[in-house]
Amino acid sequence: MAKKRIIGETYSQGKRMIKNSLGGFAMVPKDPVMLLSYINTQLRDNYPSIQELCSSLDLEQEEIIFKLRAIQYGYDQGRNQFVPMASC
Repeated sequence: MAKKRIIGETYSQGKRMIKNSLGGFAMVPKDPVMLLSYINTQLRDNYPSIQELCSSLDLEQEEIIFKLRAIQYGYDQGRNQFVPMASC
């Protein structure tokens, strides 16, 4: 599987620029707690699944899941959200 492209550099705000499938750019936080908020908001507002979010934003799904597991959050497919591990 090919590595996903990352365009741009890490910024002082702890975010990086990635190019999405529409040719635009998305700011993805590196901090796990900020990442949790960003991903859950995107899932709630724009995407029916984590697979669609990652495909559209050109992100590695395994990397997102790994980073959020580090803060004890797991993906709940029924809710389409990352929730505390005790809840999923």
